Amino acid sequence: MCNIIFILLATKPAPLFSIGDIIALIGAIVIPLLILGLTNRKSALEAIRASIRKIELYLASRDTSAMELFSGVASPITLNNIGEEILNNSGGKIYIDNNIEHLIQKIRNLNPKSELDVENFSKRVLLDKFDTDDFISIRNFMYNTPIHKKVTLNQATIITIIGIYLRSKYLEKYPGLNI
Repeated sequence: MCNIIFILLATKPAPLFSIGDIIALIGAIVIPLLILGLTNRKSALEAIRASIRKIELYLASRDTSAMELFSGVASPITLNNIGEEILNNSGGKIYIDNNIEHLIQKIRNLNPKSELDVENFSKRVLLDKFDTDDFISIRNFMYNTPIHKKVTLNQATIITIIGIYLRSKYLEKYPGLNI
C-alpha cells in the first residue's frame, strides 16, 4: 500500500505536494498498519478505512480547480449562480432537504467547535454517503453531465457544492454553534 502512495507522489508535479502533505499521507497509512500489528484485524481494518476516508477528504479539499467558478472567494464560501444550478440540477439540494435531520445529527456526532469544523464535517459526512444508494441520482448526474458551464464535475466538486449547502443549513439551525 505504501508503494502506491510513493508512486502517486512520484508521478505528481512537485508543487502539488508539500513536505507536510507527504508526511500526512504516509502517516495516514503507516499508523493504521502499526495498529494492525497491535490489535485485532477488525479494528485495524476500520482504522485503515477511516484513514483512507481522511485521505480522500484531504485530497478533495485540495482540488480548487473550480472554486472561482461556483463559489464566492470570501469566507464563508457561498455558491454563486452556477453553484446553485449544479446543486439543484444534481439533486443535491433535494437530498439535503430530505435528509437534513439525519445529516445534521451526523455532523453533531463529530462535535464541531467552529464554523470551519462544520464545513469540513459536512464534506466528510457527504463523502461517507457518496458510494451509497442515497447518491445514485447525484452520481448519475455527474456521469451524464461531466462538464457544466466550464465546471468539471467530479467527486470533489460535487461534495464541495453540496457540502456548502449542508454547512449553511447546519449553521441556520445552530447559529454560532449553539449546540
